[in-house]
Amino acid sequence: MKPFLTLCLLAPLLPLAAQTPKPVDPVPTHKPEQSTLNSLKQDARNKDSIQKAKDLLEKKLQQNEAARKELERLKKEDTTPSTEEAKKRLEKMTGEVDDADLKELKNMFKDSREALEDDVRKAAEALREKNRREGKMTPANPSPEIEAPSGGFDAIPSPEALPKRKAPVFGVPPIKAQRMIKAPSRDPKNPDKELPDSDPRTRTYILSGNVTIRRPGMALDADEVDILFRPGAATGAQKKAPSGDKPPGGDPVKASNKDSSPFERIVARGRVRFMFVDKTGRVQVGRGGYMVYEEKSGWFIIKDWPEAEFAGKLLRGPSKNSVIRMSRLEEADVIGCQFFTMERELTEDDLPRTPDQPVPAAAAILPSGAEAPNRPPATAPR
Repeated sequence: MKPFLTLCLLAPLLPLAAQTPKPVDPVPTHKPEQSTLNSLKQDARNKDSIQKAKDLLEKKLQQNEAARKELERLKKEDTTPSTEEAKKRLEKMTGEVDDADLKELKNMFKDSREALEDDVRKAAEALREKNRREGKMTPANPSPEIEAPSGGFDAIPSPEALPKRKAPVFGVPPIKAQRMIKAPSRDPKNPDKELPDSDPRTRTYILSGNVTIRRPGMALDADEVDILFRPGAATGAQKKAPSGDKPPGGDPVKASNKDSSPFERIVARGRVRFMFVDKTGRVQVGRGGYMVYEEKSGWFIIKDWPEAEFAGKLLRGPSKNSVIRMSRLEEADVIGCQFFTMERELTEDDLPRTPDQPVPAAAAILPSGAEAPNRPPATAPR
């Protein structure tokens, strides 16, 4: 109870203690020396401000004085006549000029212009003639064009025609097809490994769609053809033989690389027609649904209703399984075929040279018992 009573007695005194005023902070005072130093600094700043204002005022006064002097100078030099004075001077000068003098001046300008045009035209013609003799091209605009004289468009000379250029001559493609697929040049199992040129896969091409092959002494038409090139001949296989359109000579097995065929094997399917010139210079034609050619042996093997034409005779297989073998160096190997006599024997002139000339189909056959036609003379052996 004592603490409680003590608190009750002291409670009225708490507001009085809170209302007691706090002591005021004393005004800071400086030492006399510090006050004198501050006063001197303030006087120095005031002097600087006064000096800056004085310099600015003097500068403005100088600019005003220069502007005043320039204005006075312009007023003294201003001798431009007024509009009325200029009009009077112009009228006076116009009255003093004679019309005859003006006309004579115009004639002088006209004569000078015509003479100048004549000289420029002669110089341009001389330049063109010189370039023509030296074989140089005359520039389209050797000199600035002179304004054309009156007389209309017909008075303007026509430009000289440019010399004609010969069109480039493109060779006939030896192989043509609608689609061509080249075998891979890398190993399918290991794409990082490049296959050697000796690998047949790198030298195989698959052609389809109106395939045509034109070689000196050989022509082939078929729907599909598979070609295996000789090693080293896949990229540059279509080299022209030195004898032009004449067939390669000698034994194809022993022929040199320069004259021999670039093909190692040809497999043709579907409407196959081929034509070649044999060693005697006579033309042989083979037709069928399937044909295989081997460069090493030189044999053309025809299957699927085969047909062969040579020496004015036509040989036809009696069935789909019949086989006819033809060669440039050997006699045709036929068994059980039907023989017919042709009205005309094909010659080397019938050999197609371009893809647009197809291998000819079988010609007309002489009726049974008719006399065989005369055979054309054979050319020199190849």
